[in-house]
Amino acid sequence: MDNRDYMKAFGEWLCSIAPNSLVKSLTHDSIRYMYERDYVIVTNLCNGFWKIPTISIKTIDGAKERYKEVNKALLEISPLAEDEKEKVSVQIDLNAEEQKRIWINILQVKCITITE
Repeated sequence: MDNRDYMKAFGEWLCSIAPNSLVKSLTHDSIRYMYERDYVIVTNLCNGFWKIPTISIKTIDGAKERYKEVNKALLEISPLAEDEKEKVSVQIDLNAEEQKRIWINILQVKCITITE
């Protein structure tokens, strides 16, 4: 657990009490920014732009968080009703887990060792 985990927890709490969707969207966007580096590393490795022998699962988890927060930031400013936003949010979480599995498979095919 690092500082980003605490900041993310605070951001999630802030979203739960935020007065409107713009504040929620901006909060998700600021959370996303914390994980941008991880996302760039993972996607560049998967796309073959970089080659390193090992990568931490924490970096892959960070990329997954960035993936989720980008989509949730956009969801918050969508015109959907709150109950629909909840359903879409759950689907975003599921899609992020699937994307993580895809990244792990690609990295393993490229013979990149994933460490704890």
